[in-house]
Amino acid sequence: MTIGEKLKVCRTENKFTQADIAKEMHVSRKTISGWETGRNYPDLGSIVRLSEIYHVPLEDLVRDDRMLDHFEEQRKNSLRAEKILRATYWINVVCAILEIIDNLRPNGFHLALIPLVLMINLALLISYFDKWYKFKEPFSIVKLILTFIVLFIIFTPISIMNHDVIQALPHHDAYFISGMMTARLVSAFLLSVSITVIIFFRSPHK
Repeated sequence: MTIGEKLKVCRTENKFTQADIAKEMHVSRKTISGWETGRNYPDLGSIVRLSEIYHVPLEDLVRDDRMLDHFEEQRKNSLRAEKILRATYWINVVCAILEIIDNLRPNGFHLALIPLVLMINLALLISYFDKWYKFKEPFSIVKLILTFIVLFIIFTPISIMNHDVIQALPHHDAYFISGMMTARLVSAFLLSVSITVIIFFRSPHK
């Protein structure tokens, strides 16, 4: 018997409807139906909760080769996602350092591709970040936003008033200067986001 069939039998024996279980589990009735028909599988936390609701041993529910295969696949995917998250986090650290150096322009140092690499890496990092529960409290969100604002205020004048901009002012028209200023503001924005992510998105070492 598959886990879906077991869940359906347990539910009917306890005289619950799918809507009853959906309400208890804080999911949709369609989700419960999907579990029972085998279209998808509940996660381990959900199975533990279902075993409590139905008063059946946990091992009786998970004794299903397909379910065990599913958990193994989940474990592999989770490990892969964690590796990608850690890699993108440290790439972000390196890119942030290079972007700060680029803004200061020591000895004419300049890496034009860093903002693009930083933007792509940030998008990848955020897409793999799975600990959004850290920002459930309003105070956590306020701290994150205030940190970004402070960083943006700090980096904007540094980015705009760098050596290249100052040198270009007497020699180019308003359109060119406007474009350069916009690029420097984007740089300050990306750098502020990057450092905010470094502060708040770090995963604890296992």
